[in-house]
Amino acid sequence: MASRSAWYRHMAAEGLDRPVSAHRRLLIERAAYRLLYGDESVSELGLNAGFGNTSGFTRAFRRAYGLAPREFRRLHPTEWRVPPFGGIHYAPGEPILSPRQGSIEMKLIELWLADHARAATRLATVLDIHPEAGRETAKTRQPFPWLPPTMTVDDLMNGACGFAEPWIHLLDGGPATSNDGTLPSRLARIEANRARLADLVLRFEDEGSWDMTFVDHECEPAEVFSYGSVVLMIIVFTDHARIELEAELRERGLLEESVSLA
Repeated sequence: MASRSAWYRHMAAEGLDRPVSAHRRLLIERAAYRLLYGDESVSELGLNAGFGNTSGFTRAFRRAYGLAPREFRRLHPTEWRVPPFGGIHYAPGEPILSPRQGSIEMKLIELWLADHARAATRLATVLDIHPEAGRETAKTRQPFPWLPPTMTVDDLMNGACGFAEPWIHLLDGGPATSNDGTLPSRLARIEANRARLADLVLRFEDEGSWDMTFVDHECEPAEVFSYGSVVLMIIVFTDHARIELEAELRERGLLEESVSLA
C-alpha cells in the first residue's frame, strides 16, 4: 500500500490535482459560473465557496483567473473553468441550489451510518469466530463493473468495512485505512470510514454543495458526478456488500449464533 506522500507524487506526475485542491477549484469554478449566469453578489458567492470574507475570495479568484470577480462578471468570458482543461472540473447542472435549499436530511444519513456500523461490527465478529468461512468463494452476483466477478466472503467483509473508501478518498483526500483482516483492524476501519463519511456529509450540508457537479475524465467515457450522487453510490455499494455478506453467513448457519459485541 502506497503512502499518502507517494500517492500525491504519483498524482503530480500524472498531472492530477490533490483531492482537496480539486475541491477548492470546483468551488471557485462554480462561483465563476454563477458570476456569468447567476445574480448572486460577490460576497454571497464567496461565502458559498467556503471563504470567510470577500477579500479572501477575491484573492483566490484573482490567482485562478487573473481578474477580480467583479471584473470577470463585467467582461463576461465564455470559459469559467480554471486551466489546464483536463481532470476534474465543475460541470453546471440544473437546478443550481443555494445552501440549505432542498438539502438532504442529515438525520437520515446519520441513522444509516450508525445502523451499518452496528451491522458490520456484528458480521466482522462472526467472521473472527469462523475465519474459514471468509476464505470461501461467495455466490454473490457482482453488479459493479470495477470489481472482479468472483469474490470471497472476506472480500465482501472488506467492502462492508470500507464504505467504498476509494470514493471517500476522492472527496476528502485522506489516506487509506489499514486492513490486515484481523478483527481489531476491521473494527477500526469501520469506525474510521464511518467518521470520514459523516464529516463529508456535514461539510456538504454546511457548504450547500450537495449539487456541486464535476467531470471525471478518468472514466471512459468521461462522466459527470455530483457530491450528492457520490454519497448515494457509497451508500448503495456499502449496503450491497453488507446484504450479500449477511446472506453468505446466513446460508452457512453462522448468523443464528449469539455474538457478544461487548
